[in-house]
Amino acid sequence: MMTNRKLTGLILIIVILMMALLSSCGRSVRSTDDPDDPVVPNPPAVTPGMIDSADFPDEEAALMALWYCDQLIPAGEIYAQFRDALKSLRRDFGRSIPEVNIKFRFPAVVGELIIGLNDSAVAEIRNGTYHAWDSLNTLFRLKKIDTSFLSNDFNWVKLVFRGRLHPNYLALYYKNLPGVIYAEANGIIGDSPNIYPWILDGRVTFLARDAWGDCPSGCIESHFFYFKETDSGFELIGDWRFWTPVPDWWEEGRTAFCKYQPHGYCN
Repeated sequence: MMTNRKLTGLILIIVILMMALLSSCGRSVRSTDDPDDPVVPNPPAVTPGMIDSADFPDEEAALMALWYCDQLIPAGEIYAQFRDALKSLRRDFGRSIPEVNIKFRFPAVVGELIIGLNDSAVAEIRNGTYHAWDSLNTLFRLKKIDTSFLSNDFNWVKLVFRGRLHPNYLALYYKNLPGVIYAEANGIIGDSPNIYPWILDGRVTFLARDAWGDCPSGCIESHFFYFKETDSGFELIGDWRFWTPVPDWWEEGRTAFCKYQPHGYCN
């Protein structure tokens, strides 16, 4: 028979393993060509402590880590690496190349979900008797439920959470609830300037991109600046504008850009 001490130890090990799974930064391998389709068939168990641990103070670095790690919450060590690297990059080049001051834009609204519902679930929500998502809403620190889109034409609600949670992975916990037809990220429309982080051989790289020209449909013009981290700080590898000869470094430098928007200039 297992003693209380052994049982407590086993529970502690399980919790530590769950936290390590969510706090490490193992990049996912997808089973489809859709970059917004996570491959996690059964999302891992989550504790309130895991959600609380992702409340990092530097929002931009946290969003970079959330996107790069491609999981529910960002990994702390990647967050710190991007935070320190951003400070170094902007200290060295912030005046000479102002494009490095462009803020990172996450490709969806972080901490928001769009939930499509069947008629039965809609009726329960309207009369206050739908409770299937209560425990998840508490765990993920729900801020509000926007029911303004509940109608015969749409039948969906927007859930807004307090933390920085990756919406594509957050959706995995809601999509199989009773009455839920779909759960998905609240996407961002259009293109924009951005700065794309990556890690190559343990060192941070940044691809800063100025962009303009009909950006709501997809920016026509782009000017890229590729930087790599060295022992003495960041080095500018080169810059490139669309519609000019492609430089040798683009094959390496475009990695983060192509991961961010694979239908861009990635052929």
